[in-house]
Amino acid sequence: MSEELRDYETLGIVNPDLAPEAVQELIGKTTSIIEGGGGSIYKVDEWGRRKLAYPIMKKNDGYYFLSVFSSPVAVKNEVERILRLNENVLRYQTILLSESDVELVKNSIAAAAIVAEEAEKAAAAAVVAEAEKAAAEAVEAEKAAAVAEAEPVTEEAKAEEGAGDE
Repeated sequence: MSEELRDYETLGIVNPDLAPEAVQELIGKTTSIIEGGGGSIYKVDEWGRRKLAYPIMKKNDGYYFLSVFSSPVAVKNEVERILRLNENVLRYQTILLSESDVELVKNSIAAAAIVAEEAEKAAAAAVVAEAEKAAAEAVEAEKAAAVAEAEPVTEEAKAEEGAGDE
């Protein structure tokens, strides 16, 4: 019998002096524990480096990250254990989310996906418009070159060319 899945939100503050790769490794480790334990990740949001309200372990800044996930209680406890044992984690807190909070998170994820899709479509349309403009300019340049070849060179044009070379 599998345990009931519950929805959680974990906010972590990591040592700001830690290399970005190490921060990514820590976030990846918590994510893999959740997914490996039968849970699912709704969202991982990295807030980046921010000033702390008060110094923690002689640090005035911290690197913040937020994970919203669904998992059994045992998996949540394992994530908290990993965060508690890691000396680079200044603070963390996990809360149980209500159904309305989970719906808000899911709606914000859906809205962000729609915005990203619209931005991608707009970028693609801009690329197509730019390509059409470049093609039209190329056709105009070819027409101008053909007209220039067809016109006979006059004495006046030869004199202008000679004056430009000097």
